[in-house]
Amino acid sequence: MNQIKGFVYDLHVHTNQGSLCGKSSGAQQALAYKKAGFAGIVITDHFFNGNCAISPNLCWEERVSQFCIGYEDAFAAGQMVDLDVFFGFEWNIDGMEFLIYGLEPDWLFEHENCDQYSVQRLYQEVHAAEGVMFQAHPYRKDWYIQQIKLYLGLCDGIEMINLGNESRDPKYNMDAVLLASRGGYRVSVGSDSHHQQAKKAGLVFPKRLGTKEELVQQLCTKQIQDTKTDDWYYIDSQLSYML
Repeated sequence: MNQIKGFVYDLHVHTNQGSLCGKSSGAQQALAYKKAGFAGIVITDHFFNGNCAISPNLCWEERVSQFCIGYEDAFAAGQMVDLDVFFGFEWNIDGMEFLIYGLEPDWLFEHENCDQYSVQRLYQEVHAAEGVMFQAHPYRKDWYIQQIKLYLGLCDGIEMINLGNESRDPKYNMDAVLLASRGGYRVSVGSDSHHQQAKKAGLVFPKRLGTKEELVQQLCTKQIQDTKTDDWYYIDSQLSYML
């Protein structure tokens, strides 16, 4: 990857253990990101109300246990190669999706049926646990998305750049960049990677993130402040998203 001052973290990564559309295991993803020069990743598999790989016929505890396998696999591999791996998940309602950061798997065990929450209740519960919630790819159009709806008052920021959008329409990211820059919203950047060979993207932080609390704190500072520079994020792309 290009030489960048700072530490790059991909905030949107899937595994085949948790996401039905995933093609690579958590360990494979972790090793691929280490090879690419990343400092860390967040595993954000599709939760039970999305394209999840876990059977809905299991009890809640078993479903959560199986859902976390992809993260645990990535974490173990990350420990071996010095890659930071954080837990997250991608929560869905009517095709609009949210990336949850700053929680641990225990939170899911303690919040049975959280896949049935309203957006407002999820936002409140995530905040009560000192996590944060970002709306994923807010302008994406696809067959599973009933209607584009922005939840700017019920999330902490937006996913400004999602490399998964490039195979659909780069305009989805361009619109998100405009929204973030005009509204001053906090932003995340991710590849939406489903396999280890996928192009990679992430935010650049000034230091290694040792804890989920540090991840949340850093995410709460990421806003578009200087659109003349692009050294605060990394994308494996020929496109430019700067204004």
